[in-house]
Amino acid sequence: MKAKKKPLFLVALVLLLMSMSAVLTSPVSVALGFTRAMMLVKGMTHHVESNGDFEVSFFEKNEEKQQTVILVHGLSDQAGTWWQTLEVLEDYHVIAVELPGHGESGPPSGDIDVAMFRKAIGFVMKRSHGPAILIGNSLGGYVSLDYGLKNPERVARIVAIDAAGMPMEINADVFMPVDRAGMAETMFKVTGPNEPTIPGFILDDIRDSLLAGATPRVWKAIRDGGPLDQELPFLTVPTDVIWGDQDGLIPVEQGRAMAKLIPGASYAEISGCGHSPQATCSEELNPILSRILSGTH
Repeated sequence: MKAKKKPLFLVALVLLLMSMSAVLTSPVSVALGFTRAMMLVKGMTHHVESNGDFEVSFFEKNEEKQQTVILVHGLSDQAGTWWQTLEVLEDYHVIAVELPGHGESGPPSGDIDVAMFRKAIGFVMKRSHGPAILIGNSLGGYVSLDYGLKNPERVARIVAIDAAGMPMEINADVFMPVDRAGMAETMFKVTGPNEPTIPGFILDDIRDSLLAGATPRVWKAIRDGGPLDQELPFLTVPTDVIWGDQDGLIPVEQGRAMAKLIPGASYAEISGCGHSPQATCSEELNPILSRILSGTH
C-alpha cells in the first residue's frame, strides 16, 4: 500500500512552526546561523584548519585576486558579522577570520591571550599574496593595530572601526552583564539609540551566549592587556579610523584621540551609528570603505 502524501501546506506549516520555535528558543543561534549562511550565499568558502596549536576557522573568496583583505570581528562576534561588507570587496581576495575561541575557531577551553590572536592572524596571513589590508572592528581593531605594530612589513593598510586600544575603564558588568537589565544597557551601548528595543527573551539568550562564549575566556587579556596609545605614534602602516558617533561602548572621543596619535591617519564618523557599523550601518560604512580602498578617501 502506498503511503499517502502529506498536503504541501501541512509540510509548509510544520516547517514554519519549527522555524518559529527555533527563533523563540535560540534566537542568537538563528541570527548567527543566518549571517554565516549569507557569507556562503555571497560566494565565501568556509575552512577550519590547524595552525599547530589550535584550529582556525575562516571564510574566503577570490583567492586568485592579488590584494588580500582580512576582516577581523570584535569580542563575542564571529565572521558572519561582515556579510554586508562583502559587496565592496568584489575585487579583493577576502578572508574573514574567526579569532581564537570565537565562531568555530579553537581552542575549545582555557584562557585566550593576545599572542593567540596574533597567531591566528599570522596563520591566515600566509594565504595572502603579499602585504594584506586588515579591517577590524572593536577587539578586531585592536588585534589589527597590534599586528601592524609588530609586523608592519606584512600589512599594507589598517582600517580600525570603533577599535579598542585607547586607555579606558574596563567594567566587567558591561561585558558580562549579571541580569536582563544589564544586558539591555550593554546592547544599547553597542547598537546605539536608533535601533529597535530588543525583547526580553532575546536579551536573556544574548546574555547566556556571552557567558558561555569567548568573553570570560578573553577577560584576563582584556583586563591585564595594556592599551596601545604609547605605541600608536610609531605605527608606520597607513591607517584609517572609522567610528560610530553613538558608540556607547567605546565613545567617539576615543576614536578622535586614536586618529590623532597615528601618523597620517584619516578619520571618519558615521552619524547615528553605534559600536558595530558593519552590522547596523553598512549602508553608511560601505561607501567609506570603498573610498579608502580606492585611494579617494
